[in-house]
Amino acid sequence: MRPFTAADAAAVDAVLDAAYAGDPVLREISAVHAQPRGTLVAEAGDRIVGVGTLVESARHPSRRFLAGAVLPERRRQGHGSALLDALQQESDRRPLLARVRDLDDPGGRFLRAHGFALLMRNVTVVVDPASVGAWIEAHRGDVGRPRSNEALALAHEDAYRRQHATWSPATERPLDESLRIFCGTSLVEAAVADGGVASLHGAPFAERSDELALVAGAANEATARMLVAHALERANALGKLLSIEADEADAPMWRIAHEVPHVRAAALVLLATDVTSPPAAT
Repeated sequence: MRPFTAADAAAVDAVLDAAYAGDPVLREISAVHAQPRGTLVAEAGDRIVGVGTLVESARHPSRRFLAGAVLPERRRQGHGSALLDALQQESDRRPLLARVRDLDDPGGRFLRAHGFALLMRNVTVVVDPASVGAWIEAHRGDVGRPRSNEALALAHEDAYRRQHATWSPATERPLDESLRIFCGTSLVEAAVADGGVASLHGAPFAERSDELALVAGAANEATARMLVAHALERANALGKLLSIEADEADAPMWRIAHEVPHVRAAALVLLATDVTSPPAAT
């Protein structure tokens, strides 16, 4: 076990490629070793077989995020446990947060064996809007345009804080950063309605060129459904699929994501070391 150096980059990338083959989302989430932060690598002989990093989050400073991987053929040999133990010895004892796929039983068992418990479920569904015309018609309503980019960014920040309030309260984000995230080059168009906001984004929010990603939040379910219907209608007009993401704590979007027929879906579970029971959806 030793600290990561720049010379390790290719070997660590190979570990991540093998560990997350076919899962570009988790591959990207886990690729944090090259940034200025504490990363450790596990070696067997002269080969790097695992990597682990504790990541700071300016929005959620009460926890640190654990990112890491071990080569598939080197699992169940103690490398992951050794990495986690070494990282925890160097940490400031804040609780840790980690993500795994809901179907990743070995990953989930490993984390639970090391003191992690369920914090939140997350799902992303991809919908073909051309196939859900009846759903769109049932929930269509009047939406407007945001008054300005600043108003759009602030509406998204309000929605973000509301969605995370019960399970991972967020700090304030500088307006220029909000503008970069929500109103940057990925933005296609946006809509607002009573107590809600929705934006359509291309890459990097959308994973594929034939998709748009919906970033949305609403204070009530009727508004959420109206905004999702509008987003589906616009995506259809642009000839794109629509990706919809929802956390379990955001009950309206969670129900919509599970209700709208989709062409594919992926789910994540977030686990943390300070959880006694997951928060109820609101």
